[in-house]
Amino acid sequence: MKEIVLSGITFLEYDDERIYENKRRIRFWYGVASIIAFICVLSFIFNIFIIMVTIPKNDWNFDWIKILFYCSIINMPIIFRREFRKEQIKRPSMLTDVEIKRMPSWDKQSEEVTEQFPFALSVFQCLAPILLQFIFALMWGWVNYRNSNFFNAVSEYFGYTLLSFIFIYIAIGIGIKNCKLMRKEWETNPPQTVQLRLKTKEIKRKLEENKKKRTECKNLIEQCGIRFFVKYYKQISLLPLRDVNVVENYGSAEREERLSAAKKIIDEGMTEIALNEILSTYSNVLKETETRQIKTMLSELTENQKEQKMDIMEEN
Repeated sequence: MKEIVLSGITFLEYDDERIYENKRRIRFWYGVASIIAFICVLSFIFNIFIIMVTIPKNDWNFDWIKILFYCSIINMPIIFRREFRKEQIKRPSMLTDVEIKRMPSWDKQSEEVTEQFPFALSVFQCLAPILLQFIFALMWGWVNYRNSNFFNAVSEYFGYTLLSFIFIYIAIGIGIKNCKLMRKEWETNPPQTVQLRLKTKEIKRKLEENKKKRTECKNLIEQCGIRFFVKYYKQISLLPLRDVNVVENYGSAEREERLSAAKKIIDEGMTEIALNEILSTYSNVLKETETRQIKTMLSELTENQKEQKMDIMEEN
């Protein structure tokens, strides 16, 4: 997926050709529905004209509410067709300035692009004709309720609209399928803006995580002692705590506390943070031999990390 800026407006260009092909199919089926609706309009007007010509004016018995409502019914596909004509079918890179100005706001990505494809909203837009048809059916039933059964009137409405709306149902099905294709592309290849935003969030998350780790690590270093950690690091990382040979004359509780704190630093992958913290914070109290030992430990950690990455790459 690409982001293309034209006339100061950002457009999304999908890589999947089926998305644009489906949009053309939707437009075609709306066109068929519109043609049928237009024929129905002409037929209805012609019937009224015949009645007005052949029947004396005093015998006219028109229910103008029903006539206006019927006209709105058979015009609905034409209205939907007109709205869909505004939707972008070409790839954004093929647009002209005139076409951009004529496009409705929902086809432009001038506002901040969301991190996920708005699937629910897009499906709702596809289903709008059916929802409006259902609302109009209830209104039609209410208008005719005084003369006939409400549910019979609603069924009559769906009968009037079936011929043209059956093609709109086909277009709606293709539209929902298109929403699934667009959501899939957003998941596998999101827009550059979204990718950058996600990377920025990940970096911020890691920085915040490292900040918390440094605070926790500093507390653990104070518990175990800087010289204790450096001196017994290898034993603690390789042996059970009960087998670590601590030569200092600590009490059992203090020995357990120091070993547990050092072990937690190693087990939670904070060794590198701990060693760097010791070098930066306690360098003034470290002996030269201790400083060299810590730097050697850091070099060994770096080498081990490189080897692990190489092994993972070879496995993949």
